[in-house]
Amino acid sequence: MKKFFSTICATVLMALASGAMIGCDGAGGGGGGGELDSIKLTVKPTKTNYEVGETFSTDGMEVTAYYTDKTSKVVTDYTFEPSGALTLNDKKVTITYKTESASVSIKVFNPIKEATLKNPPTKTAYSEDDEFDPAGMVIHVVYKDNSEAEHLPDNSALQYSRALTAGQTSVVVKISDIVERTVSVPITVGGSLQPKYKDVEYKEVNGVPTIIITGTTSGTQKSDFQFNMQVNNSSWQVIKPEWNIEFDGQGNFTMTADISGINAQGANQTWFPHFGLSKYAGAGDPDTDINLEPDNPDSPAFTCGGHRYTPVTNDKTFNMPGVIFDAPEDYVPPEPGNPNLQYEVAKVEYKAVEDKPTIIITGTTEAGAAKKDFQFNMQINGGDWAVYDSLPWEISFNGTNFEMTCDLSNIAGRAGTWFPHFGLSTGQGAGEGNVDCDIHVTTPDSPAFTAGGHTFTPTTNADTFDMPGVVIA
Repeated sequence: MKKFFSTICATVLMALASGAMIGCDGAGGGGGGGELDSIKLTVKPTKTNYEVGETFSTDGMEVTAYYTDKTSKVVTDYTFEPSGALTLNDKKVTITYKTESASVSIKVFNPIKEATLKNPPTKTAYSEDDEFDPAGMVIHVVYKDNSEAEHLPDNSALQYSRALTAGQTSVVVKISDIVERTVSVPITVGGSLQPKYKDVEYKEVNGVPTIIITGTTSGTQKSDFQFNMQVNNSSWQVIKPEWNIEFDGQGNFTMTADISGINAQGANQTWFPHFGLSKYAGAGDPDTDINLEPDNPDSPAFTCGGHRYTPVTNDKTFNMPGVIFDAPEDYVPPEPGNPNLQYEVAKVEYKAVEDKPTIIITGTTEAGAAKKDFQFNMQINGGDWAVYDSLPWEISFNGTNFEMTCDLSNIAGRAGTWFPHFGLSTGQGAGEGNVDCDIHVTTPDSPAFTAGGHTFTPTTNADTFDMPGVVIA
């Protein structure tokens, strides 16, 4: 028994001696006879983002030492720098074990501790038609390290919505950071300034031809609105008469203007009005179109200063309540066309007819169609984009077939690329975005020809918006 116990002790001692030699003091072994060669971070630390003032945490990090005899072991008795409070200048932490080092990248942030509105925006009162304007706004921020800064509206860290709704009392400004901060900017938002129309009337007032527009709005100052009159002819001239507006404090307005300035364009000219918010483009901008109920009657014709004014709402006024200047006493507004008429253009041809440049448009339509159902004009590409809508055109019907012809001599003196519009008289006609009267056919272009001393070259391309047009030389 004594001999057996001695044998056990000897075996244990040999095992302990052997373990010490193979480096069993470190996981994975290593360091038996070789020298330390390098260390590596075999597992990065759990946390690599820090706030100013925090200290580096080794949680989750594993450091492995490698030896010249190809052995390795995980070590824990390493040191690291910086070991104290981290600053914004710290980009990495260096790990050192004996004579070797490795590093791990870190990010140090200086989070916002407090954010306040130092200066409000210049504009704080809005209508729901407006957008929030941050101009003049200054946001004051204090960081964790007690440093301070001011954020202006162009700072990319600021986020806010420009859209407004009636009754809104503030805009929330978000400041991007590790922890998002917000600042509330006080504002007031009233109802829509956009006018809603009750009536448009033309009449003589104290010897002056006058337009009177009534409706509702939440606006209370003239500067929010604009007014002009536009003529429907090749010049599309816009005039801006003197006008006044009154508000009754109950949401109603009355706008009056002297329209005698329309006399300069000559007799039998049709004018139509635009009234709306001053922030819009004006004439040509649908936000200033005046749309009343279809059954709203026109004002009666009247004479003022020796001139005849005949109020009218039709396609010539783009279905806005307009007025014809110096219309004959017996003038009768044309009957409106059929807005539901079906038609299809089959061919567009240009040629000389009795030495007159002529466009011929053929196609099919419904039985019973008449000229009043259609309109035609030519528009030049570029410059003033002139539209000639008083050209002498005619249309004939044979059952469901039609043929429209027009002498283009009136535009022959103006060189350029012209393109046609033909369609229902109830359509919008020429103009940006108005496709009701665009002509799309796939027939080949007519051959070039000479008429009245001018050369005409039919063409269908981008300059004619892929409509069958003509180049006049």
